[in-house]
Amino acid sequence: MLTDPPTTADSTPAPDRPVRVLIVDDDPFTREPVATILNLRPEIEVIGAVDGGAAAVAFVRHTRPDIVLMDLQMPGMDGIEATRQVLAEVKTRVVALTTMVDLDTVLRVFDAGGDGYILKGDGPVKLVEDVLAAARGDAILPPRYARAVIERSTSAGGSDQRREALARLDLLTERERATARLVATGGTNAEIAAAMHVSESTMKTHLTQALAKLGLDNRMQLGILVDRAGETPPPAP
Repeated sequence: MLTDPPTTADSTPAPDRPVRVLIVDDDPFTREPVATILNLRPEIEVIGAVDGGAAAVAFVRHTRPDIVLMDLQMPGMDGIEATRQVLAEVKTRVVALTTMVDLDTVLRVFDAGGDGYILKGDGPVKLVEDVLAAARGDAILPPRYARAVIERSTSAGGSDQRREALARLDLLTERERATARLVATGGTNAEIAAAMHVSESTMKTHLTQALAKLGLDNRMQLGILVDRAGETPPPAP
């Protein structure tokens, strides 16, 4: 039987405890295998598996999971609305767990504050890798979508949008702004830290502070803002 962990004030997993995961899916043939796969890893603990968005919102109020794996197509409250309501309740990372891969749906996930996108058909190894990457703060999105999400979100903007984005980025320190620019390239925490010649811990501190100052939920939203400002670095040759 799944048990609830002690409630904490922050969803960031401590180094000495497993990543706590909540699974939200109306299909028991998804919930149960996913829970089994994740619980095989000592660094992951599935603390709950619920069958709908409303149940997820109620669950997170008392448990504060580190990661919420959220199905998108569910009766009643769908996964997009559930993502919004979960994030209104607690600070956590919500990752879509779905078979839907169209760009419009990906955009809706990030607009709702989601942190990534895991495909149900990717297999157990990729599932575990993506959950652990999400816990580290990496964006979970296939590369072919990452650039498309940013371009779609910035294509309608003009000079006013660019000026507004630049003004917001001016709130950041030099190090925070440098971190934001590298986040916009889609790099992992390790890659960004290496490019900045700092530790991953220091890089994550810069990222957390940048998101807080800008009132953003995740690194994809930060990447979109940087792109609107015209500050995304060119691809490496």
